[in-house]
Order: sequence, then structure tokens, then C-alpha cells
Amino acid sequence: MLTTSLDDLLSMAIFARVVERKSFTGAASVLGLSKSVVSARLAALEERLGVRLLHRSTRRLTLTEDGVRLYESCERILTATEEAAAAMHGVSRVPEGLLRVSAPVSFGILKIAPLLGEFAERCPQVRLDLSLSDSLVDVVSGGFDVVVRFARQLDEARVARKIGSYRRMVYASPGYLARQGTPQAPDDLARHNCILLSGQSVEWVFESGSETLTVPVSGNLVVDNVVVLRQALVDGLGLAMLPHFVVAADLAAGRLQRVLEGHVGQEISIFAVFPHHRHQPAKVRAFVELLVERLRSEPGAAAAPGLARRSEPRPGGARRSR
Repeated sequence: MLTTSLDDLLSMAIFARVVERKSFTGAASVLGLSKSVVSARLAALEERLGVRLLHRSTRRLTLTEDGVRLYESCERILTATEEAAAAMHGVSRVPEGLLRVSAPVSFGILKIAPLLGEFAERCPQVRLDLSLSDSLVDVVSGGFDVVVRFARQLDEARVARKIGSYRRMVYASPGYLARQGTPQAPDDLARHNCILLSGQSVEWVFESGSETLTVPVSGNLVVDNVVVLRQALVDGLGLAMLPHFVVAADLAAGRLQRVLEGHVGQEISIFAVFPHHRHQPAKVRAFVELLVERLRSEPGAAAAPGLARRSEPRPGGARRSR
């Protein structure tokens, strides 16, 4: 049976940093070591354990099955060590310090901005740095404590907590519908001007009961920001498929209305992505919990996703699957 030495524990800590930073160079920078030392430590650890922990390529590092198991064990050890050190040094559990958060622009404006006052009251010792971007932000290289991300699913390597979900639905202004008519079925969208987001598929996917329907759409306006898209809707420029939280105020005021009420988009999860597995600081937990509280009350929250269905082509452009 192998006995674990202090040297082994150090090598395991280095291994955990390599996994978190996804590179030897990144781990070396954080640890204040040279890349060659980090690489040698990992090679020695693999030799001692008699297993390969990482698949190495010129583009990326990926964990082997043995690597996944060891990393999970390392996380438990490092978490316990950090908690013990915090207890010994009397580290305050009060949220404090700089909290760096990144989120998509529309979500930041519509869901996070209204929470800032309450968060400041709850956590007066936290300095919040909020960055809004619709680009794909990396939580580690960006130096963030938490990144809010929308996705149907995340890469397995991501350290994340699902904090909510939504489904997109089709909306239009009363003025547009009065001029162009109200679509009664998804196939009717072919006769309407559909406003799209940059990079968005030119097909809208709907779920209705046990059926999934994929419909080709087109229009004369493409924008790269959901807030701009919402304004175009209010101005009567066409139809768009958006989350409820983007248009909630407009629906209540009668500026927009939902169409195709029997059809909804696929579930999109809202994740809080963290830089590592270990116990999150009090400032991070406080921010995420406040966000979860608000998202729980969001109208139109999505149900759990169903099983994948086999697609069947259908004449006329739309594709149905069951």
C-alpha cells in the first residue's frame, strides 16, 4: 500500500492547480514556480501512482478517468485544509472584499442591476465590480469570482451551479400584429418578419407537448444585443423569440404580447460559473444566493428538460421530432 508523504501532497496541490488553470503555464504562474518544475512534479506523481492523470496535446489538457478521481480527492483535501486554516486564523465569514462578476448584457441590465441596492445593504463590506459582455468570458483567465452564463449544458470541466432556467417565446407588438396578422401556427412564421440576434440560428425550435418543431425563419433586421432587439419589437418591426425576463415590463404595459402560446422554446439553463471547486468565499455565496432568490420567482420558468427526440423531416420546411 502506498503511503502519502508531504511531497505527495504538494504534488497533488500542483496537479489541482494545473486542472483548474487548464495549463502548466497557468498553474506555474499562480504557484510562483517554473513550468518545468510543474511538469516534472506531475510526471513524478504519475510515475509514483502508476497511472496517467492527463492527456496532453498541443492544444489542451484533458483529465483521464484516473485523473478525474484524483482531482476529486485533491479537492476534498484542499478544501478541508483551507477551512482548517481559516478557522485557526479566525477568518471572518462576513462577506467582504472585491467581488468580480461577469454576466450577459441583457441579464445584467434587467436582472442584476435591480439587485445592486439590496446586495449593498446585505453586504456593505463588499466592493462589486460588474462587467457586462455578450462575449464568451473565461472565469479563470478573466480573473472573475463568478460568471453568469446561459447554455443548454456546459463543458464537463466547468465548475458551475445551475441557478435558474428559462424558455424563449415569440412576442410582437399589437401594432405589428394589426398590420401583418397574428401567426396561428409555427409554420405561419414563414410569412412574417422575424428579428434575429447575431450568430443566432435561422431556425427557431419549439416544443409543444411531446413534439419538437424546427422552423426556418427570416427577416430584414439582425442585431447583436437583446435590449436593442426588444426595442425593435416594441417599435413594431417584427416578431422575435426572447426570454420572458427581457419583455416582462412590456407585457404588463401592453406594449408587447405573446403569440403562438401553445409553443415554447427549449430550456436554457442559467449557470453561475466559478474558477474552482473549493468552498466559495462568503461574498460569492451571498451574491449567488440573492440571485437565486429572485430567479425562483421569475414567471415562465422552464420545467426540467425532456429526453432527446429523433428528428423527422416534414414537407414545407418545418421539421418535427418526437
